[in-house]
Amino acid sequence: MSTLPFKSRFNWTVVDGDPSRQITHNILSNEPSEPVSQDRLLNPDGCVVLATPDDSAKPVFCEQTVSVSPVYQVTRLALIAECAKLELHVGRTQEYYQTYQGELIFQTDDSQLYRFDVEFENTGIAEFMLRFITHPGEPLCLYGMHLLIERNTNPLGLLASDSTLNRAMLDCQLDDRKLSETAARCKAFIVASMRNRMFGSQNVVNNNPDAESGASTGTASDTSSSIRATGSGSETMAIGRYIDEKFRQLEASLEAKLQAIETRQSEKLDRILALLQGGKSNCDN
Repeated sequence: MSTLPFKSRFNWTVVDGDPSRQITHNILSNEPSEPVSQDRLLNPDGCVVLATPDDSAKPVFCEQTVSVSPVYQVTRLALIAECAKLELHVGRTQEYYQTYQGELIFQTDDSQLYRFDVEFENTGIAEFMLRFITHPGEPLCLYGMHLLIERNTNPLGLLASDSTLNRAMLDCQLDDRKLSETAARCKAFIVASMRNRMFGSQNVVNNNPDAESGASTGTASDTSSSIRATGSGSETMAIGRYIDEKFRQLEASLEAKLQAIETRQSEKLDRILALLQGGKSNCDN
């Protein structure tokens, strides 16, 4: 059984080389994130040659799907291939991410080698697919690929099937702001429910938090603080910020609606007063 923190598969047939040796990796917490050298990527042991499957009804591009363990996320990758262009798709739904043009590093009469360096802007990406754009029917030679991965400190990324939620989470990485007591109480309940759903935590907040913690009844902010203290700090912080932002948006929307109602009421009262004053003036005349 493989102990590597990732898996890889191709939709084409491997005709030469060992796919299990094609990918190397670094974990940021354990090793420095220095640029990958050409020599490391051009390791002959990591070279694989692929061909279109015999049972393929129509020409298809070669695709390589890589998935890492959910506790990790991919931040960068580097690879060398006999291919000038590739498409990157991310997430379990393989949402299109970007098209990359490789850098020509070596050329002979028969082949051209291109290097690709990809940096992921989104967080929580644990699966991606590379589509190599080549001429149909021609074999494809791939050299080494190197992944730079790190521990996934954003628990919401585990639930993301595409990059849409990731982009929303990046936009919500804001400093905590003061919530109303009602909003904080709702936030505390949702945070507890999400933590219980994702991590199987037994220390969730219920309608009577004193029965579990032995603490006296406190304010909503105390309840929210106790939740952050019981769980993992980084995981709860990410969830807390996301929920904070949602409630801030909800409060802003409600406040705008109340302001609009108040404005309309004031305008009506002004018109009524104007009519009354006009009627009084007519009576006096």
